Parts: sequence; C-alpha cells; structure tokens
Amino acid sequence: MHDAWALHQRVPPERWCVTRRELDRFVEVVAARWAAGKVPDSERPSSGHHDPEHGPSLYQVNRHVVKPVTLAAGGMSYALMLHPEGLDCEVFVSHSWFEGIFHLQRSIKAAWPQLQRLHNLYCCLLANPQNLDMERLLAVDISESPFAKALQKSSHLLVVPNPTVGVYSRLWCVYEAYLGATLQKTYLLPVKPKRMVLLRRICLLVWLPCVAGCLVGLPLVWLIGPARIYASPVGGGGLFLTWSLSACGQWSMLMLPPSTTCFSICFRLMVVISVLSYAITMPWLDWLVDGKELRFNWGLALCHYGMPLNMSLINSVVVAFHVRLVAENEEFERKEKMMQFVSVFHAQCSNPRDEQRIRQAIRGYEREVDTVIGILIKAGAYTPSLRKEWDAGHDLTGAGYTDVSVTMVYAVVGWVLVTLDTISDAFLWSTFSWGFAALGVVCCASALAVPVCTIRLYSRGPDRAVFALACWTIACLAALLLPFLSVLVGWDEANSVRLEALLDGLTDTLEPQTPPDFVVLGILLSRACVVSVTWVAALAGPSSWNRSWMGRRRRICPQFDSESDSDSESDSDASELEGVLAVRVSSEPGG
Repeated sequence: MHDAWALHQRVPPERWCVTRRELDRFVEVVAARWAAGKVPDSERPSSGHHDPEHGPSLYQVNRHVVKPVTLAAGGMSYALMLHPEGLDCEVFVSHSWFEGIFHLQRSIKAAWPQLQRLHNLYCCLLANPQNLDMERLLAVDISESPFAKALQKSSHLLVVPNPTVGVYSRLWCVYEAYLGATLQKTYLLPVKPKRMVLLRRICLLVWLPCVAGCLVGLPLVWLIGPARIYASPVGGGGLFLTWSLSACGQWSMLMLPPSTTCFSICFRLMVVISVLSYAITMPWLDWLVDGKELRFNWGLALCHYGMPLNMSLINSVVVAFHVRLVAENEEFERKEKMMQFVSVFHAQCSNPRDEQRIRQAIRGYEREVDTVIGILIKAGAYTPSLRKEWDAGHDLTGAGYTDVSVTMVYAVVGWVLVTLDTISDAFLWSTFSWGFAALGVVCCASALAVPVCTIRLYSRGPDRAVFALACWTIACLAALLLPFLSVLVGWDEANSVRLEALLDGLTDTLEPQTPPDFVVLGILLSRACVVSVTWVAALAGPSSWNRSWMGRRRRICPQFDSESDSDSESDSDASELEGVLAVRVSSEPGG
C-alpha cells in the first residue's frame, strides 16, 4: 500500500484518468461478473440492480470489482493501474454513486463532446484509490482536492442525472458545479436519444408513410394515367394543393417549438401529407420511366419540374428531422425529471466535515450555483455565452444541445438540394443564367463550408453550433420554398409552361414560356438574401443576433427601453459576480 500511496503522491490528480474505450471494457467486465452473480445487490436492495438498463450501483461495483482488482495490482486506483504515468484530464464526469453502472456508461456516451478529439475522462470511481484512506486523501484544502485539480484541467463537465437520486442533492456535485462555473467550463447533459427508439420511429413515421403512399398511388397509374391526372384541372389542382400543404406544413414545423400542441398537430398532419404526396408522385414517376423522348432533358425535368417527387422527398426529410427533434425533447424532459433539483441549499453530504468545508467554500454564491444548474437544465448545456443569454432574458429551451453530427448532415443535404435547384434555374431561365450560376456556386460552397464551420463553432461552445445549424436548416427550406410561397414558381409556371405536354413526353418540341424578367429576378434575389442573412446570423452567433433583433424592436417599440435597462443591470451584476469569482479562484492555491 505504501507504493500505491507514493504513486498517487507522485502523479497529480488531474492525470488519474482513463479513456472512453477503457471505460467500455471495464463495464464489459462488470457486466460479465454481474450476469454470473458475482456482483450481488446490497443489504438495502436497489430497484435497478437487476435491470440491464440500469445495473448495479457504483457502491456495489466498487466493492465487488474495483477494490478486488486494484488490490491485487498493488492498491492504486484503477486509472493508475492502467496508466502508471497517468493521462491528461479532458472531460470531468459529475455523477452519483447511487447510479447504475450501465446507465452511467450510456449517459457518458450520450453526453460526450461532439466533433472534438477528446478521449480521456475523470470518473471518481476509477480515478481515486479506493483501497487507500480516502479521508486522508481528501484532508486538504478543498481547492486542492483531487476533484478540484481534475476539474481545473478539464475542458468539459459532463453532468449525469439518474433515476435513483438527484445528482445535485449531493454536496460534492454542487461544489463541482460551483467550481465549473468559476472556471468557465462547458457543462453538458446526456440528452441524446437511444438509437433504437429513433430507428423505430423513423420506420413508423417516415418509411411506412412512403410505402403506403406508393401503394395508394398505384391505382392512379393503372386507372388514370399520368397525362390525364396532371393535364386535368382536378389533377393539376390536387398536385398544387398537395404541394401547398407540404410547403406550409414544413415551414410550420420548423418554426413551432416541439413541445407545443400546435407542433403535435402539424407533425401528424405532415405524416398524412407525406402519404398524399407520394401517392400523387406515382403517376409522375411512371411518366419519367416511360418518357423515351426525354433524352438530355431528364436532369432539368427532375430538378425543376419534378415538383411531386422533390416535395415528397423533402417531406420525408423534414419528418425524419423532427422525429429526432421530438425524441431529443422527450429525452430532455426525462433528464430534467431525473435532476430532481430545487436548490443547493437542500444538498447534503455523508461526511459532516466535508459538508462543512463545501458550505464554507460556496457561501454567498448559492444563488449563483442555482442559476448555473437552472441554465443547464433549461438549455441542456451551460457556457458563459448561455449565461449572458439568460441574463438578457432570452428563452434557452434546448439552446445548448442537438445531435450535431446528424443535424449537420441534414444541413449539408439541404444546401445540396438548393444548389441543384439553383443550377437548374440557370439552365431554365437564360436571361439571368449568370446570376443563378453564381448563386449556385455560392450554395455549393455553403454545403462544403457547413461541416468546417460547425466544428469551429462547436469548439467555442455547443450553443454556437446549435444556433448555426438551426439557421442553416431553416435557410435551406426557405430558399426552396420562398419562391413558391411568393407565387413565383408553381402555379404561375403551371399556367405559363405546358406541363401536360412535358408529361406526354414531347420534350423535344417543348418551348417553355419563361415568366417575366421581374419574376425571375425576384427568385434570384430572394434566394441570395436568404443565403447572405443566414451566414451573417450563423457566424455572428445567438448573442449578437438577439442583441441586434432586440435593438430593432426597441427602435420600433419604445416600451422595450425599460426591459433594456433591467437587462443592463442584470448583465452588470453578472459581470461583477464573474470578476469576484475569478479573483477568488486566482487566489486559491490550485488556481
């Protein structure tokens, strides 16, 4: 044991870390022993001990796995048993020991910082030498404790709630929250939904409506035929109505908060509209397959005149996007309930001496810690920029989290679709072909720039990336739908261009009658404005955008001046508090 103690004195606490893969392998060992009955329940049975979603508590894992394994290796911690020289702390995990080990592993995976090359984590179960005298290890100034040292070194703080006990009902976790806010760390909650839940919902709400719509549309192909359905007033009107409903539904779903009743109604209607859009697409597909005279015009027809298919695909993408959004929102609500947070004044500690030291350390800043935790629960993350938004009175619901990788794919696909549609306009309307070609290049560059900018923005804070991705996603749909909603494309084109001739396969003799120049120019300028405004907002960030927007509202509505004064006072108070905290940390021995 003397060698183990000497090892922990030589290696600083901020290096008592393991990698994520090593954590996964450790959990596999625990799972094997648990399945074999070698990790029994405690004298006070845990409701989740036999649940494969939860697993044995960390107390039982420590007693039956960590201690025996590390004792046989010499008594050091599990982390230093694997890495005697240690690993730099990159991510700090704040959790409760009442939590099940399987739940902890999944939560860490779900909350792990995205798009960043971070590998090492500090988890007290594996970091601290469980076989040594822990009271002696912690019998130092609280700012010199292993927890404080590791948190100072890390860049992110993962807060892992559990269904057994509120994580911030424990004073050590409260101190970690206080210290993280003082050091301006990024907090993250595990809000990522389970993959199987997403797959089931996508199959039910995306693929099933697609198949159902195609089956409903088959009789239209056999009984009516493509030429008759689209050339007739009823068929053309039905096509235009379906497209109009699709556009309105897509726009409404993007603008409504996912927790509202209106959103739920729009979501269900959108699934029904998807069925109708695929049904009316089937005759168009039959024409596309049988149209032997299309020759080199099929690309133009598919990109620009492929209204039924294009809108059906966009419907499916929008529904899939919001399936994930709804699942995230539900997971967010689950985690909020697990937090069981009221105030740090209600937190407790099993060791009376530790409780006294922690209370002394955070005295006078309890309300500040309450605010930090409140922002974390509201936004799914905490950063200094989110704190400024909170002080300014902005709604932060879900502002700090989304599945960045998946949302980034949606944004890239959206910009690719805008690029294809813009280039098709360049071929269709020769008067302004140069403008559409240039705009197409800009849209293509936007599609390529989205991943790079997302990674850079996420490094500044998850809220920056979440806001930018929201801007880009909404902008893609706006760029595709604004011309239609302005009656610049669609009904006007249906009247000016003989679509029934196109559907009859007479493309070699078709001479499209282009709309007036001012209509084409309107399409070009509307998309150019959407692209430019989107990138300015995305790169400026939510703080600058909201400040600019509120400033415009104050110029229009003078009654906002009083709100501005209160916001300024709040910002001043927050800045003063940050300065006090910074001075306090710099004066601490470990600062």
